[in-house]
Amino acid sequence: MTMRASIYRRLARAREQATEQSRPLLRRFHDERDRAGDAADSSDESLARYDRLLAEEAAVCGVPADLLRAVCWYASGWRQFEPSGRTLATPAEHGTRWGCMQLSDHWHPDAFPDAMSDARANVRYAANLLDWLHEQTGSWRKATIAF
Repeated sequence: MTMRASIYRRLARAREQATEQSRPLLRRFHDERDRAGDAADSSDESLARYDRLLAEEAAVCGVPADLLRAVCWYASGWRQFEPSGRTLATPAEHGTRWGCMQLSDHWHPDAFPDAMSDARANVRYAANLLDWLHEQTGSWRKATIAF
């Protein structure tokens, strides 16, 4: 079984375990088309704002800007919020993943609550985490896999 299939299986299991009350609050990505469609609804101004934000935080944290952009795009399509205004959230096997970098409240509790409502705090935490992982592994590739 591929890693992607394993992740989707875990997400499906988490969706099944979610209570009926929380279901409307959570945005779930079922496949890449969902992610692309979600991001395609963003205005050019919104995408430009995220592009600037990601470049600034990458420079501050010493992370390659293109890497941070790619991770954010894969995680959320550069979106911190749903069109309804709620913070983008995805149920996971352990906790929930929040915001544009999809940070887990289970694995990174010290990032919250700021990372839920503030895109800059979400990106800065993720960039610092990627930088730390790079220090530990000695490779951006390995750091990205570990992220």
